[in-house]
Amino acid sequence: MAELTFQVDVSRMYRNKTGYKAGGYKLNSSFETETHTPESFLETVIKEGWPYTMVHWKRSPQETGAAAGGVKTAKHRENFISRQELTADDDSQTPGVINFWLRDPFFARYGWAFVESVNSRPGVAEKGHPTLIFDRPITDPKLYKLCAKAFIWRYPRVDKSVYNVDRTIYNAQKARVHWLGNICPFEVFERDILEPYRAYLAEVEARRKAEARRRQAELRRARQEGRLLKEGRAVEKYLQASLAGIFDFVARQTDNRHAAIFWAGTHIGALEAAPWTMGYPHLFADVELRMIEACRANGYIDHPNGGEPEILRTFNDGRRTGATDPAPEPELYERWPKKSKPQEVERPAPDPQPAHQLVLPALH
Repeated sequence: MAELTFQVDVSRMYRNKTGYKAGGYKLNSSFETETHTPESFLETVIKEGWPYTMVHWKRSPQETGAAAGGVKTAKHRENFISRQELTADDDSQTPGVINFWLRDPFFARYGWAFVESVNSRPGVAEKGHPTLIFDRPITDPKLYKLCAKAFIWRYPRVDKSVYNVDRTIYNAQKARVHWLGNICPFEVFERDILEPYRAYLAEVEARRKAEARRRQAELRRARQEGRLLKEGRAVEKYLQASLAGIFDFVARQTDNRHAAIFWAGTHIGALEAAPWTMGYPHLFADVELRMIEACRANGYIDHPNGGEPEILRTFNDGRRTGATDPAPEPELYERWPKKSKPQEVERPAPDPQPAHQLVLPALH
């Protein structure tokens, strides 16, 4: 059987992250397509400290239309040809990172290598790149992005922002490489990671639609019964900012995460129960899913006392508690009779964007 070869774009101009310091334009203009075996990729690219990225056409952004978005070099999504490696970023900086990847059932069987970052400290603060090489290239940028997101979903410990098809992977000459040497059949990746992720997305969408239907029905009843107090873009922006602030607060927690989940539930429950929020059922349709994602971000999803059922139980306990004390209606703007112009406003309306700060007391 012939040895696997694959293509990858490599910069031979900037090694050891010097391209990062040189600036995006110079680095992104320096990539050329090379053909490698897994061994030559390891020895002449990774171990020699050269950065790599997707295989891409070298058409200018003016040709592809990407210039309208501020793109200045050929390394952009519209030029995507293929990508056969999938590299994630585990910046946990804790002991046991290396052992996790080398002993994980899927990665130990199908992973190609774990490349430590040059500033990784074994046994103290470990970090690096878990890398897969597929048995065939992925030629659809949307599929590659979905695969990257599926890998992040399967392994929430990795950087959740690393899924762009045109991402550059940096290397360093002195970095340690834990080489497994496996080639991952794409069909196996699809079966074990991609399809479960697609099923998860379908479940998320089904739950979102069901909740949206329930809230729309409640909205219709509220209108019929005269319980709907007011609607308006300012209220919607206020609620969007409030919810974003609550979930961001939970996602940033490293301690007292269980308490933060309950706290978030009480605030969201208070908002949900308020008559003045009934006109915006779509904003509350996915709060459970957003809480799960916030707990993926802060790592509580993998905590021995965490996990999705416990997170949702705590969150919904908080929502029920909050619902007993509905949030008061905020004074976002002055009111005046319909069909009349405002003559005088006693005080300016606060910007609703940072309004969520008003409902985020310190967590005790």
